[in-house]
Amino acid sequence: MEDLVTLQIFARTAELCSFSKAAASLGVKNSTVSRHIRQLEQKLGIALFNRSTRALALTEGGRTLWQQLQPALQAIEQACRNTEALNRQPQGLLRLTAPRNYARHCLLPLLPAFMQAYPDIRVDALIEDSVIHMIDQHIDLAIRIGTPQDSTLQGRRITPLQQRLVASPGYLQANGQPCTWPQVADHACLLQGLNGPVAWYGSPAAQADAAPLALTVQGRFRSNDGDALLHMALADQGIALLPDWQVEEALQQGRLQVLLDDWTVRSQREPVWVWALYPPKQTVSSKVRAFIDFCVAHLARP
Repeated sequence: MEDLVTLQIFARTAELCSFSKAAASLGVKNSTVSRHIRQLEQKLGIALFNRSTRALALTEGGRTLWQQLQPALQAIEQACRNTEALNRQPQGLLRLTAPRNYARHCLLPLLPAFMQAYPDIRVDALIEDSVIHMIDQHIDLAIRIGTPQDSTLQGRRITPLQQRLVASPGYLQANGQPCTWPQVADHACLLQGLNGPVAWYGSPAAQADAAPLALTVQGRFRSNDGDALLHMALADQGIALLPDWQVEEALQQGRLQVLLDDWTVRSQREPVWVWALYPPKQTVSSKVRAFIDFCVAHLARP
């Protein structure tokens, strides 16, 4: 970088044929210009200027360097302008990753509007439940549900994950409907995850500050896939605790019913958030910032 500064100072001095004018135009001291020119001449082993008390003129070596240097400096300046433009106007390739269910129900329906709003952005979407290494895979942005596990990443919370306790009318007709939180444990529950006991956490919605009550639930079906749990709930197989965006359509169609709708129920003791994560950088690119802002505007819930 120091060499580039020296060459830029030489080019401006050659253009103006004056150390003092070059210094004034660059906003530096005359001594700074003189020092850089002297260092450049020592490095090249040739005088670049003929100096006199009246005038400053390029030597043959100075003219050769200036003629060949001008296109290179112009190309560098243009490259810098092009790069700055990337951050002024969101553009370029945005590589993002998201878990399958959230992508299917929330992100993918949002993408057409985002791409229409930002026609200069191209999107590569890696839909994958496993956590991938963002830098190795050249990922700009990762959507994750739950507390981020990688402390080296930066991020922004998009929206809280709101879950609904649901069952089908067929299941409720055959097995009855729980009227209290403890009664849920008496029912067949559809369990997220394949290992260990499962607890759900509930508290009255009217008591926002109340500590959630843990309830150990059991059932004959478990899965690590939310759509599998939804399928079994629709097939009258039990009570499921699923994100609201996953059950919204079935609720509107009457194929599922919300249970204990005056309770806040979730799969973890603490509130769960949807996060947008990105590799640590001093400046977040405008394309990443644009996508996060778009998600917050369209997906955020109180």
